[in-house]
Amino acid sequence: MSDNPSQGQPVVLVVDDELVVRSVLRRALTAFGYCVRLATGGAEAISELEREAPDVVVLDVSMPDVDGLEVLAHMRAVPLLEYLPCLLLTGRDTIRDKVEGFGQGADDYVTKPFDLVELDLKLKALLRRAKRQRPSDVLRVGQLEAHRNSRRVIVGERVVSLSKVEMELLVALMQANGAAVSAEMLLHTVWGYPLGMGNPGLVRMHLLNLRRKIEVDPHDPHHILTVPRRGYRLRLG
Repeated sequence: MSDNPSQGQPVVLVVDDELVVRSVLRRALTAFGYCVRLATGGAEAISELEREAPDVVVLDVSMPDVDGLEVLAHMRAVPLLEYLPCLLLTGRDTIRDKVEGFGQGADDYVTKPFDLVELDLKLKALLRRAKRQRPSDVLRVGQLEAHRNSRRVIVGERVVSLSKVEMELLVALMQANGAAVSAEMLLHTVWGYPLGMGNPGLVRMHLLNLRRKIEVDPHDPHHILTVPRRGYRLRLG
């Protein structure tokens, strides 16, 4: 199901099996200036995505046929959808559930019940970030070598694959050349939030996944260091 897109309007695909949620989001997002397409479940969402990719996806996690994480896994496996921004709607508020969503490649999330203004802010931030030109070079800092196009990191003799957000987060730290970067600045640089906006927990969750991939012991990190009251930095040596 879809509306006819208007020129210049960002197209958002809303995927939720609850009629009330779809209706509320359709009205609100249309008022915010989006062209809204709807899907009632995961299988329909995949069909909609393959028919024509939107600019951003709002995806419910818990659905009876094909759940949101399965849809997300499909998106990240398809080259034309791999970099499509995706915001999860979830009633699950545990750290484990959020880490699982980010591990599958989600860009951001809101927890039900959610604030519509906050949702609009997050979508606009995702759209701004999606417009940036994708980098194509290789960065080397300390013992890390990041290949940004392929989203691979070489750590010693290991090759690690990152999600796109994890790569952008690592690149932001690498470009700081050993200086501490605050969670506020990472939210601005990586997610596109205005300074002072966004949830620092978003940074912590992605850093948790990133450390699990590149550190020998994520609980005693060697590469990504926490600087109390200042943020995070990369070890140069």
